[in-house]
Amino acid sequence: MRGFRVLARRYRTNLGEIDFIAARGDVLAFVEVKARETKTEGIDAVTYRARRRIESAARQFLAREARLIGRPPDVFAIRYDIIVVGSNILRDVWHEADAWREGE
Repeated sequence: MRGFRVLARRYRTNLGEIDFIAARGDVLAFVEVKARETKTEGIDAVTYRARRRIESAARQFLAREARLIGRPPDVFAIRYDIIVVGSNILRDVWHEADAWREGE
């Protein structure tokens, strides 16, 4: 996530946790990190239920933490990313930007 400014790590709410929240320009990314053998396994590990939990936590973040982003939340394009860290010796890292849209 080069060029992004990390706003929060392990952001916790009563609805769930978001691993990273980062901003660049007018993009605000909510990022889930998974450790798996392959990129596909990592993406598949973020289930429908996990996505809803992340989306709910993201809405809470937007409602409560406007001071962290420095601008009104409605000026941002919201996206949900997945970063997969390979469990092999090389620790491959795959970044799936805009992995899903809210409600998908």
